[in-house]
Amino acid sequence: MVEMTREERKVANFLTEKKFIWKFQPSVSVIDDGNRTRLFNPDFYLTDLNIYIEVCGAERTEHYERTREIYKKNNVPIIYVETYKDEDKWKYFLLQSIKEIQDKRQSAVSTIETYKPVFNEFAEKPLVVNQPVIRTEGKKAYLKTDIVSKQSQIGVILTFLGLLFIALSFIAVFYNAIVTILLLIIGFIVFYFGVRIVSYRFMRWFRSWYQTKKDNFNRWLKK
Repeated sequence: MVEMTREERKVANFLTEKKFIWKFQPSVSVIDDGNRTRLFNPDFYLTDLNIYIEVCGAERTEHYERTREIYKKNNVPIIYVETYKDEDKWKYFLLQSIKEIQDKRQSAVSTIETYKPVFNEFAEKPLVVNQPVIRTEGKKAYLKTDIVSKQSQIGVILTFLGLLFIALSFIAVFYNAIVTILLLIIGFIVFYFGVRIVSYRFMRWFRSWYQTKKDNFNRWLKK
């Protein structure tokens, strides 16, 4: 049996903590870039969600890029987790990627016209996959797509701080020119980053909101 590396154990512990059912290094048959049949062994397979995970313990290499393209060519749903990054970042990225794959599948299914089944006591119940809505306390990663997020709050605070520094620079004109320039520079820098964060979070929320409305409208048209 192949032993896990330290980075793989971190991901395994996180998946177990979030109650995902997984297998370690399953075999996947793919057609490579030379049109040859190959067996790849990604690090993890989420059995309930049909999603594979590859753990990148170091920065992207030519090997990772090549296998990524092969998986894409074979329509294999796989997530490359860069565990060398900050722990909160790679955990959030992993959960967000799982959710995005599930949302795309749900969106694709909703566009298929089907008859409305009549259920009876012998009918098979429809399969429902539990979406991992993840919110944990402390420094652990959590999944949150609403407009009022932690990042949005930081962006708003930075924006107002930037405006405050700019306002103070106008007051400092009457006392010291150097202090005025410093306050003005700091104010514009802080204001710039605050606006960037707020606009980025808003656009993510807006795209999510627009896609939801679009899907609802398409379903209404098909009724």
